[in-house]
Amino acid sequence: MNSKQKILVIDDEEGIRDTLETILSLDGYDVTTAINGEEGIKSAEAHIPDLIICDIMMPIMDGYEVAKRVRENKEMVATPFLFLSAKASHLDFRKGLGAGADDYLIKPFRNEELLAAIEMRLKRVKSLTDGQKSLEDSINNAKHIQDVILPMDSALENQFKDHFKIYRPRDVISGDFYWLKERENETTFFAVADCTGHGVPGAMLSMVCYDKLNAVSAENRSISPGKLLTKVNGMIYDFMLANQKDIPIKDGMDIALCEFDSDKKSVVFSGAARPLYIITDQEL
Repeated sequence: MNSKQKILVIDDEEGIRDTLETILSLDGYDVTTAINGEEGIKSAEAHIPDLIICDIMMPIMDGYEVAKRVRENKEMVATPFLFLSAKASHLDFRKGLGAGADDYLIKPFRNEELLAAIEMRLKRVKSLTDGQKSLEDSINNAKHIQDVILPMDSALENQFKDHFKIYRPRDVISGDFYWLKERENETTFFAVADCTGHGVPGAMLSMVCYDKLNAVSAENRSISPGKLLTKVNGMIYDFMLANQKDIPIKDGMDIALCEFDSDKKSVVFSGAARPLYIITDQEL
């Protein structure tokens, strides 16, 4: 129980509203009441309660419509919704749950049953919320790791004095990346990769590709861009199929790789499903 948790009671019977408000207030909840469905929707949208208790048979707007409207609101799509009604048939119960309710209690009700149902629903929401927060924290940590791995802006500035960068991941973490490698022969590799997947799966595949680019370029110091991509492609393919030969690979990696030689003022290009565009004097 949490004294800060807000419960909205929607019922056209004053006696029921007063009884519920007393029971719930004594148990530490912050209670708001509404006399019909229309007023209940207005109150819910204005205050976003932690849980809603709603009658079914009410004037102006019945409980089924209230449940539908609540579920259509993005801020309340997961808000626990309990029907409290005198309609007691099995079909009524099924219709209530089908309308979007999480639970269905019958009037007259026992205080213990009501409070137990409320506590269970609020605990479940808290568990889901905590799990969501943990997932979001993990994804944000993964983004930090990904940001650390990508070339620093200072490294790009050192290699390319006149440049700009547009890097806008669709999700928190990205399946796309860019890669920079200074070579002992005083040339520089630079790659831009586009993963066909997104989010966590795309980011994981991009990190595998990033690692293989580093490994192959370190072991083969004079390798050309074309041979580098061919080698990396084979390594990734072998890696993906090593222990999961029966599972198809759904995502791939498109990549453009250039080797820049500042002394010769030359560019050697190799691409996998990515072309190279050269613009000189504002002409393509």
